[in-house]
Amino acid sequence: MITAKVKTPGKPKYGKIILPVDKGQVKLKNYISSGQVVDYFEPSCMVNDVFRGEFAVKPNGNIIYSVNQERHSDFSLSSFNDQPATENTNAVVLILESPHRYEYKLVRDVSGESRILPRGPAQGNAGSGIKKHILEIVKSTNSLTPGTYPFLIVNPIPYQTSLFHLLGKTKIDVDLRNEVWIRLWRLKPIRDYFAQRLDHYQPTLIINACTTPACCYVTDFLFQAGYKDIVFRCMHPSYNWNVGRRSVWPASLDSH
Repeated sequence: MITAKVKTPGKPKYGKIILPVDKGQVKLKNYISSGQVVDYFEPSCMVNDVFRGEFAVKPNGNIIYSVNQERHSDFSLSSFNDQPATENTNAVVLILESPHRYEYKLVRDVSGESRILPRGPAQGNAGSGIKKHILEIVKSTNSLTPGTYPFLIVNPIPYQTSLFHLLGKTKIDVDLRNEVWIRLWRLKPIRDYFAQRLDHYQPTLIINACTTPACCYVTDFLFQAGYKDIVFRCMHPSYNWNVGRRSVWPASLDSH
């Protein structure tokens, strides 16, 4: 077991969690200091929320989805024309539990050490699934009235809970990701930061596409925050959406 320091934007103090791995398993040694994992759960390694496109609902009920035409410099490594989510309200929000492998680029710094650089949420298969099928998913909710709605992608925990790069993994360890996700979620500043962002976006529709068990924690949190009437569930877009698993249903505390 090894302790990891956790920094939440806007909070002066660090939090800490115990990672269920040993120091010897850590491959990126520059993230180890004084026997702790440092800088990995810091804003410099945070994958920020993005505005990826816009839904336009016509008076006759037709819905059109258009992607952004330009990419903001903050997301120069993204595969998509992402813009910061911060200036958007009245939003359609897609929630994914946390960034993974393709949401980061592994680079070497001037000292020759490897570091991770955030690219953006939902890259790789998740990103392609969203690009192809998000319009169908949103239509399935049958919940938008005429108007325009920015489409935002949000990670409740914007850090890499799979520890994929930190441990030099070649494939995801689902149990490890889930355990680290839960340990980070238990930090109140992490939950507060998620709530703060949602409050700013003033969502009209929320689609919880987190994997299990994160989806259950997130649904409970959204209900307690007053979003019950606008929350829908679906499977995670990586792989699932591309093989036809695109059912959408109203979220509930019984079925999540």
